[in-house]
Amino acid sequence: SMSQIYTQIIEKSETRNCSTSIITSVFSSIHYLYIPTSRVKAEEAEVDLLLAGGLSLHSDTEQPSDTDKNLDTSEIEKPSIILGNVYINDDHYIRTLLMYTGATDLKKTPDISLSDKISKNTWLVITHGFGNGLAFYFKNYDGLSKIPNTNICAIDWLGMGLSARPDFKIDTKADSEEKIKNAKYFVESLEKWRQKMQIEKMTLLGHSFGGYMSSLYALKYPERVDKLILESPVGVQKTPEYLDDFLQTGDFSKLQDFPQQDTQNQNSDGVALDSRVSLNEEKYAQIQTKIKNMQMPYKILTKTFIRSWNNYGSIQSLVRYTGRFGPTMVSRYTSKFTFLSDNERNLLTSYLYHISVQKQSSEISIGVILKPLAFARKPLFDRIDKLKVPTFFMYGENDWMDAEAGEQVASKIQAQTKKISTQNSAGGIFSSLFKSVTSWYIPTSRENAETAEFNILTAAHLRINNDPLISESNSFPKEKDNTVTPTVDAVLGNVYIDENNYIRTLLIENNKSNNSDQLLKGTSKDSQAIVSNTQNKNTLVITHGYATALGFYFKNYKDISQIPNIKVCAIDWLGMGLSSRLDFKIDKKLDINKQIETAEEYFVESLEKWRQKMQIEKMTLLGHSFGGYMSSLYALKYPERVDKLILESPVGVQKTPEYLEDFLQTGDFDKLKEISISQIQKSNDYNYEKYAMLQNRIKNIQMPYTILVSSLIKSWNNYGSPQSLLRYIGRFGPNLVDRYIGAFRHLSSDDKNVLSNYMYHISVQKASSERALGVILKPLAFARKPLFDRIDKLKVPTIFMYGENDWMDARAGEQVASKIQAQTKVYTISKAGHNMHLDNPSEFNKIIEEIMSTDKQ
Repeated sequence: SMSQIYTQIIEKSETRNCSTSIITSVFSSIHYLYIPTSRVKAEEAEVDLLLAGGLSLHSDTEQPSDTDKNLDTSEIEKPSIILGNVYINDDHYIRTLLMYTGATDLKKTPDISLSDKISKNTWLVITHGFGNGLAFYFKNYDGLSKIPNTNICAIDWLGMGLSARPDFKIDTKADSEEKIKNAKYFVESLEKWRQKMQIEKMTLLGHSFGGYMSSLYALKYPERVDKLILESPVGVQKTPEYLDDFLQTGDFSKLQDFPQQDTQNQNSDGVALDSRVSLNEEKYAQIQTKIKNMQMPYKILTKTFIRSWNNYGSIQSLVRYTGRFGPTMVSRYTSKFTFLSDNERNLLTSYLYHISVQKQSSEISIGVILKPLAFARKPLFDRIDKLKVPTFFMYGENDWMDAEAGEQVASKIQAQTKKISTQNSAGGIFSSLFKSVTSWYIPTSRENAETAEFNILTAAHLRINNDPLISESNSFPKEKDNTVTPTVDAVLGNVYIDENNYIRTLLIENNKSNNSDQLLKGTSKDSQAIVSNTQNKNTLVITHGYATALGFYFKNYKDISQIPNIKVCAIDWLGMGLSSRLDFKIDKKLDINKQIETAEEYFVESLEKWRQKMQIEKMTLLGHSFGGYMSSLYALKYPERVDKLILESPVGVQKTPEYLEDFLQTGDFDKLKEISISQIQKSNDYNYEKYAMLQNRIKNIQMPYTILVSSLIKSWNNYGSPQSLLRYIGRFGPNLVDRYIGAFRHLSSDDKNVLSNYMYHISVQKASSERALGVILKPLAFARKPLFDRIDKLKVPTIFMYGENDWMDARAGEQVASKIQAQTKVYTISKAGHNMHLDNPSEFNKIIEEIMSTDKQ
């Protein structure tokens, strides 16, 4: 506890007027209820984190008085670490951690200071990045303390961490140049601290924002800096001109096209001389492309974020604004530090939260000094050439900061420089800022989705076997649903179909062979696919419908896996579920037929690559809804790889009724054509009467539903998706999914809960191939290129399955079955709708067993 830790905390005593104390107390109580923090809690969090790093702070039974600035340390034997406040004037102090070697006592002085013997040692002074504090180096102090004859100090910048929090004011009427001079606030406070600490010369290490400020300090006081270490410094590179207007306004229409590099306007090294082109232009072109391809609501969030930044908002303000949700938001940021233990991450989260929600102060300078995306308003690239101090640049192997900019700027410094790259490390708080904001608005993560998947498969009585051989990104979730006892062994992992993209795969095998431990081995990037013996086995491959995933068959796996000599594989389509979410681009300049061809090929070919990796010679392919449509196309192209085709309520079979065509293209109710009874009677089209009834229902729609329907159709035809809606409504998304899952009345409450949670988390992952829906299908799920006109070339035994109350057109399935050049059969499952595997799993499972146990002849 704090009472057991010796900390030199020197603060001026405060006198309070008794008449106002009760009002202050009430306000403090309300504030604490909304933002659960205090100075004491922040100090406790700081000490706890430092102790977790292996430090042993000096303890003393007698604590120094708050009113006594003179601390007698003569009785302390060989102190190793002191944590305290160094006053740089009467009112302001800088939080300081001091570790020193070669001394047995400290001088009795008004502030933390040192004997002459100590001050002759080498000094390493560490300055943290934006949003952090000195305790962020808790994993480094123990190792650094072993450097011989070196005194180590770490500080919290004035107005940040646990340093004093003076009122920091920005004169909004001043011009930009005058505002940027606020940087001297940090430089001069560091110099006053150095004077108080009686440090003649120091090696100055600055991380990110601290690197930027340390550079400015070294430019102004080079005689006080022995060496300068810049750890992934912010503000080095210049802002690309084509991003500048956008970063000033947040207006996506002002995002300029990336300039094509003129090869004739380069230096001898091939570096562009055009001032418009930034350092590492390829990297910034990628950033620009990502920004341009943003979907709603990310555009709204980004625009709001940029405007807030330019109006001197801060990350910490957002954490305060979210109140008691703040710790959850911070934990999403700290969760990226996967090399820390759970306890260390918890302590780091607590520390970061409590220092972030202290009184607002110099944090608001971030919008003065930096533009959004951490480009400096006065970049070091144009200033650092005057630096005459030996300088070392350090970047992480996966750093989001521009290491190339660091290399180029190093060549301009008038002193020795060196670049150091660190493996397996990434950038700091800005890299996860937008992700954290999004995670608060859309409460999900890959880890949440994997946990939801694990829970629903556990509800399926599956015992999931996860090991490092499956894939480098997969792991057991931290929280498991243990209400169901697993009885069936299964393997879950990612099967890489190329260097970057993988398909999520569930594998269940009955009558396992001796080498069953090799299941899915080698599905990571760096190895060959090795799969268990597939000889003499029926392989059933299940492909899910749109907006669902492999977990939707959780009521079927146990029974189906009991079919003798069967091997069951279930996949998530590429870009859906928990398969990789690559950028899915639609070239609107192409005609619609070419767009359809490209989208269909994307799914069919990814399935074929997966089959090759899994070394499956031939399979029974089961596809539900959208999966049925794609499985049909796969069987048309690769009939030699399909033993049987099972189409469970497939989408895209029937043709679009002519009288609905114009309406489905525009959403204009005036374009809904009339249809007479005589037309129905004369029509040879399948189920004409059903669509006439549908048309009448559409015509009878009243306001405001007509607006909603029209908006839905227009969004669909512009490649919007239901998942986009879930993301857009943010934290209301889970409620909307609950309403949909509530329609499955045959499921228990527990099953509904795990299914709803699973569906939500897979739906709001990064947008990807979900956008293909509007290319391939029209609204109301009519295919732009219906199977009715294509499936006659199919030569694979085909089984159609429809629910008794299915909204899909079973009569269309019956008619198209007659066109297939192979054996066909149509099943109708009682007491079931479109999702018959969930509505009536027992009957569904029996039919699958019948199909898999029957020879195709």
